[in-house]
Amino acid sequence: MEQKKKRKKRRSYLADFRKDATGNYVYTGNVYAFDGEEAERKKYVAGLGALCILTLALATAQELLPGTKMNNTFYVLIPWLLQFLSAATVVWAFARLAYAGRRVREYVYEATVKKLPIRSLLTLIFCLATVAAEIVFISINGFGDRVAAAALRPSLSLINAGASLWLHLLVKGKERYRKI
Repeated sequence: MEQKKKRKKRRSYLADFRKDATGNYVYTGNVYAFDGEEAERKKYVAGLGALCILTLALATAQELLPGTKMNNTFYVLIPWLLQFLSAATVVWAFARLAYAGRRVREYVYEATVKKLPIRSLLTLIFCLATVAAEIVFISINGFGDRVAAAALRPSLSLINAGASLWLHLLVKGKERYRKI
């Protein structure tokens, strides 16, 4: 019979901590390190951070545009909300990775480096869904009295989709961390 894959429990990483002689907990699990010089890591983290924050800022800016009445329709609001939440999870994963520094514990690596490509791809998908919903809204209801704001919303979504794609390609490309 085939053995079933053992599922990781939510806090299974706590088994990687042991008490030392003084009673303090010491991490004994696997550690991943950035594969490159410190200057290269700083450049990588700065670029990653700029793209992550840009995705969240663009998602926020869309909703702050003055009264286009798109804010009141569920088929525009739901994709935008999903876009905003996925961008927020991208920023959260980046913050954890940046805080960890050059050496990253395995549970942080699994939650950040491994998950960032999926999260950035979800942000891209929700950006495109938001663009589609905004185009449907404009085609049904027209631009209204705020033409510039109504035209700017899909543009911001498209720029955000481009930033999300760039972020996805950046984190999905060359493997930057290696097990030590």
